[in-house]
Amino acid sequence: ANGNTIIESSEPLGIWPSLAEITDGAVVTDVEITILAEYNPGGDGGTGSGGGSGGGDVCDLVVSGPATVGVDYTGRGLALLADSSGNGPIHYDIFDVTADGDGGATGDYAMTDVCASLGSVQLLGSIDSNANGLFDPADTSGAYVTAPDTNGNPIYVDTADLTDYEVQIPIINSETGEAEDNRIELVPFVVLSGTIRYGTGTFDDLDPGSSLLVTALKYRPNTSVNTSSVISNSFDYAEFAWADLAGQSEVSYTLLVPGNAEMFLWAYADTDLDGTLNETGEPVGSAGANMGFIETGSTNEVYNINMGVP
Repeated sequence: ANGNTIIESSEPLGIWPSLAEITDGAVVTDVEITILAEYNPGGDGGTGSGGGSGGGDVCDLVVSGPATVGVDYTGRGLALLADSSGNGPIHYDIFDVTADGDGGATGDYAMTDVCASLGSVQLLGSIDSNANGLFDPADTSGAYVTAPDTNGNPIYVDTADLTDYEVQIPIINSETGEAEDNRIELVPFVVLSGTIRYGTGTFDDLDPGSSLLVTALKYRPNTSVNTSSVISNSFDYAEFAWADLAGQSEVSYTLLVPGNAEMFLWAYADTDLDGTLNETGEPVGSAGANMGFIETGSTNEVYNINMGVP
C-alpha cells in the first residue's frame, strides 16, 4: 500500500474465512475477498527505511553487514528489523545481490536511520526469488547468523551501531535439511480449535438427523435466530451433519479468526431441522465462563465446549 515493494505486516489484507474444498480439475467460483485499504492517490508512497521514531527518538544508528545467499541469484535483496513476533519491517534496506559464479550470491546491506533503544528485535533477510518485483511470503528468506546456518536472533538495538552482522539466506536446519522460515509475520489471524460434546453421552442422545453449528460470533444472539443470520454474523464457523455426529461422543472443530479481537464462541444444535437455532429446548454450549465471550491474542487457542439444554 505504501509502494515500497515489501508486503509488510501492516498492509491491508483480506481472507476467505472458511475451508475451501478444491478437487483436482474442478473450478471454484464465488470466492470473494474484500480488502479494506485507504485510497490516497496523492500519497508519497512511503520512505526508505520504514517505521517511525516513536516520538522524537534519535534515528541515526546503523545496522549493516554482508548478505550471503545460498542459491544462484542476481537481483534485489532485503534486510529488515522485525519485532519479537516477526511483525515488520520496523526498518529495512533494499540492496543489490550478485551471483558469485559458484552457485551462490553475495551483497551488502546497511540500514542507516535505525532508531535507538529498540531493544530486542529480529534481523531478517529475503531475496525476490520469484522475480515478481515484490518481497512477499513466497520468497526465500533468511536471518542474522553467528555462524553458518546458526540463527543469531534476537539482536539488541541500544545506542551503538551494529556492523558486520551477517544475514544468511536461507538458513538450513541441520536436523531436517530444510530451510528455516524467517518470513515476516503477515496474517493477523489465529486458530481456535477444540472438541464439542453433548452432556456425558454421545450425540445419539439428540434427535436423529440433528445438525450442529459452532461459530465465532461478532455479536451474541439473545433469542432464536435463523442459521443464515448466525453464519453472516460469524468470523468463521463449522457445520456438522448427522453423519458426522451419529455414534460420536465428541467432534473436533477448527476456526480461523482475527487475532487481538473480541468475539463469542458458541455451539448450537438444530434438533428439529427447521433452520432456526437457539430455540427453547435445543442444546447450546459456549466457551469459557463469560457467556462465550473470548478475546484472541497473537497465538492459537483451544476451547472445549460441552453442550446442554438450558
